[in-house]
Amino acid sequence: MTNFVREEEPPASPIGQRFSDDANILGVFEFKTPMDDSSLVDVLAKIFLNVNLRSADDPSRPLTFPTSRKQEVREGPSCSGVMRNLSSGLYSITDFCWTVWKSTFGADAVSPIRPGYPEVQNRPIDISLLEFPMNDIKKMKEKIKGTVNDVISGVIFYGVNLYMHACGHNSKGANVTAIVAVNTRILRAYQTVEEMTKPNSKAPWGNNIALLSVAVPMCKDSENVDPLYFIGKTSKTIKAKKNSHGLFLTGLLLKTMGKVKGPEAIFKYMHKTMKNTSLGISNLVGPTEQMMIANHPIDKFYFVATGGPHSVFFGVVSYMGRLNVIMRTERGFINPTLMVNCIEKSFQRILEAAT
Repeated sequence: MTNFVREEEPPASPIGQRFSDDANILGVFEFKTPMDDSSLVDVLAKIFLNVNLRSADDPSRPLTFPTSRKQEVREGPSCSGVMRNLSSGLYSITDFCWTVWKSTFGADAVSPIRPGYPEVQNRPIDISLLEFPMNDIKKMKEKIKGTVNDVISGVIFYGVNLYMHACGHNSKGANVTAIVAVNTRILRAYQTVEEMTKPNSKAPWGNNIALLSVAVPMCKDSENVDPLYFIGKTSKTIKAKKNSHGLFLTGLLLKTMGKVKGPEAIFKYMHKTMKNTSLGISNLVGPTEQMMIANHPIDKFYFVATGGPHSVFFGVVSYMGRLNVIMRTERGFINPTLMVNCIEKSFQRILEAAT
């Protein structure tokens, strides 16, 4: 996989391609267009295999996907509502200004996870895999009343702290920012391509994602800090940003930029946003049971984004009661073995603190 993802394709090559090894053990699918949610699985089957994905236990029925629970909206006194709206408005403006500053002038400092030199996307990479039980993730999620994305992001952030500490870097006061991709689709239940392309679809086809610039919580002594601090702080930050109007303002800025300067200006702006940050995280919701493609059961399912300006990127997908994490790191700069050990140590410490 490491060699495959760096191969250059001719300009006229198709949007997606599929490859498999001689023993039919590993299948690699390359997409040259962004995919925003678990519909990726349905698209994969229809475009490349011309089959429907089915449950391996019962091929007569389609796959099922977990759905997000709706949060209850509590009505408070009118005065509290006014203060809440005022606070939300001020945060939205602050969040928008910080995001624009981060995308233009506010590059992260050089650190053990950010080299600071250009053309990171063209350097050799290493691929590493991690797996975590979803039951353990749910225990952490209930502890902070957050989401799976909050938990795994917090686990990664704590692991990054441990990694930087192990590299002899003083993390206290370090400027480390992560790009976290979140799903902004209104209807969170799984939908097939046919359902999304209907004229009156509640969740029409298209990329409904937002890239959140999230400040990574940093501490001076990562070995003796409360592990729950990282997932709790991360959950509050992501929740605030998702509820902020900063996303709308950023979208309006990009739309205006596209009209005035064209789509290339949008690409340059988003690329610089990622380039100025230290790491990236993207999360997909996978099926709850084992899936089968063309009568072949699929044991494991991963995804990873390549060609980005980060020296470390995490692709996260839930599948069959486990959370699979694939880590792409820059070879020769990031120590993948040490990073994996730090992420696993982070997970165990947070789990122990949550139970």
